[in-house]
Amino acid sequence: MVTLSARLSGHLLKFWVLVLSAVIGLLLVEDYAVSWDAPEEIAMGSEALRAYSASQDYFSLEATSIHGPAYYMLFVAISRSIQAAFPSWSLMDSMYVDIHVAFLPG
Repeated sequence: MVTLSARLSGHLLKFWVLVLSAVIGLLLVEDYAVSWDAPEEIAMGSEALRAYSASQDYFSLEATSIHGPAYYMLFVAISRSIQAAFPSWSLMDSMYVDIHVAFLPG
């Protein structure tokens, strides 16, 4: 039978692995290589935000079939918030923090 303290120590270990991974991700974010689609995804997110502000430009973009506007809007909005906190980071650096944090729990 597994004791409560053994379960808690297992959960604590998982917690600290996630914390360590998050810290490593934050330290390395500016060294990530930009993927081929990152600039396009930044543009898509910005246009998706504009589309819901009455702009029709978003619907003329080629990559709208890859992800829906909510995907782009969410990560660009979060990336802008992160970039506001870390002004030396580019919007793409902030986007990679979004992606890193999103995959930590998974």
